[in-house]
Amino acid sequence: MENQIKDGSVKMMKDLKHTFNDIAKYYDQTRPTYPNQIFEDIIRLTKINTESKLLEVGCGTGQATVQFARKGFNLHAIDIGENLIEIAKQNCKPFNNTRFEHISLEEHAKTNNQYDLIFSACAFHWIPVEIRYELASKVLKDNGHLSIITLIVLNDDNSISSKLDKIYKDIAPEISAPLNNKKSPEEQILKLKNEIESSSFFKNVSISESIIETQYSSEEYIKLLQTFSNHRNLHVQTQKLLYDKIFELIESTGGIFIRKQKCAALTATKI
Repeated sequence: MENQIKDGSVKMMKDLKHTFNDIAKYYDQTRPTYPNQIFEDIIRLTKINTESKLLEVGCGTGQATVQFARKGFNLHAIDIGENLIEIAKQNCKPFNNTRFEHISLEEHAKTNNQYDLIFSACAFHWIPVEIRYELASKVLKDNGHLSIITLIVLNDDNSISSKLDKIYKDIAPEISAPLNNKKSPEEQILKLKNEIESSSFFKNVSISESIIETQYSSEEYIKLLQTFSNHRNLHVQTQKLLYDKIFELIESTGGIFIRKQKCAALTATKI
């Protein structure tokens, strides 16, 4: 019975992670760029240079890819979404140091490629926890590094946050409102740090942090929500009602919504 549940959970994860490919254009338009300081910290901690080999896991439409590409690094960026990769190629067109491939890390790990740094921005969690760190370690050189970049929505003590929370509770209680995280950012980052260290494949986790604020119009914010896998998994009628109510709320408060997030990069050394 436990195996059936586990297999079902893995299948659901696989199904959900493919949803990004269906909304590649919205993903590119609405997902925030990552702060330059985060990448400067990764470079400093890992001591990589333009001769180093970098692998990006889950490049999406290239939000993080561009940051390393414009600094002159040689990149191999992989993703399971062909539509996402096509947009990422366009975003990295000014640079000639990036190679894209439509493949998963699970498949890529079967090759003999070895890298100085593997990084993944808001994508590494889609690989089952039982294998993600072993796979990363397998394709890293000795003393290579893994850097996981994550975004955490910050709770704001204001009326729109509480009103958003009520909309979710009334219409889609099965998912958490993006502004209603149960754990603090510090707790979420510590949990990820402990996960990396307990994997037995990585050590010496360093944490870099930065705050980003992204401004959205009502329409842009609804497009952003449509890039979230848990929202896309809702029944189509529930989605419509939820998006309509959120659109009305943002319009009623001036038509602009500012989303504040903490960007954290956890960088570790291969054991």
